[in-house]
Amino acid sequence: SPEMGIIPSEPAPIAWQSLVGLRSAVSILCNDLAQSILFAMLGVLMLVGARALTRTNRRAIVLWGLLNMVLATGSLWASATSPLTILVLLVFSVAITIVFALTLLRGGCLAACVMSIVSGGIAQFPITIDLSAWYSGLGLMALGLVLLLAFYGWFTALAGQRIFPSAPSP
Repeated sequence: SPEMGIIPSEPAPIAWQSLVGLRSAVSILCNDLAQSILFAMLGVLMLVGARALTRTNRRAIVLWGLLNMVLATGSLWASATSPLTILVLLVFSVAITIVFALTLLRGGCLAACVMSIVSGGIAQFPITIDLSAWYSGLGLMALGLVLLLAFYGWFTALAGQRIFPSAPSP
């Protein structure tokens, strides 16, 4: 069984439609973009609603985290086959909720959207270290888009300043 460290006979499930061609891959990325924007907006709306109900920030964050964790794992628990799988899903759900909450509270809605796009987009494409595999091009395309997005964010954050400031003159 996969829970005990034995490699399954089938590869990890991905969106097989991404292997059809570039048009399908782009449509999957656009779908992930729309879903990530809605997911981040839902997170903000839930946080504002929790703040309105509890009247304090700390309680609102705890309530929002619990609601987010229940929503995130509710559909996954239906497919769980063993108590160990449920425990692993719960641990990952708590970790993802904490990372998303910190990203949303510290970085804002745009950072949460980017986080969701990257995590959802990478999960849709087959990524392999065997570059001779026939499907390696799409995985490399997805990784290239993530690197391009990271480079663009880094370049924009510089705001025209030099990477290494010149030494002060004596």
